Amino acid sequence: LYAGIDEAVNKQVPEDFYGGSFADTNVVTDILELYKDDHPEVFWIDESEPYYYTQDDGGLTIRLHFKLQKDALETARQELENAVQQIVADAPAESSDYQKELFVHDRLIDACTYDEEAVEIHKQEKGRGNEQNAYGALVGGRAVCAGYAHAFQYFMQQMGIPCAYVLGYAQGGYHAWNLVLLDGDH
Repeated sequence: LYAGIDEAVNKQVPEDFYGGSFADTNVVTDILELYKDDHPEVFWIDESEPYYYTQDDGGLTIRLHFKLQKDALETARQELENAVQQIVADAPAESSDYQKELFVHDRLIDACTYDEEAVEIHKQEKGRGNEQNAYGALVGGRAVCAGYAHAFQYFMQQMGIPCAYVLGYAQGGYHAWNLVLLDGDH
């Protein structure tokens, strides 16, 4: 299923694919979330209705829903890549992973504003746009914790620094952050 999601995402065109013989669509949702957690550069899966499925004796057929299509998606992907590559290129090349991580942290804080309005909208269990992804943080300049964490994770991946996206509960609500491996220590 993970490989099928990856192939569908990389085609950038919503197409049906075989999702496996799962009886429970919660498994599909969980694996899709794991995929998105591993791939912070993928921002175009529709959060409100990420996929459509049909089920028969052979298993599930799935079609992902995308926020953007064809040319608009390619333009948005290029905008994200340009934003990321500009900061990665400016990072101090001959420095420690910690210094690179700190550089990216500081640049991300400068490039993005925490979206308080989106927080209030999410409390009503509604999404607004790209506030939870790297595109919102780096191209739109506004994000909530998930957007910051996805953007940061993508930078670390581009720099070869092991980094994971982490979800949990903190300060009375759900929160996202990063776990980074620096000099062999988390």
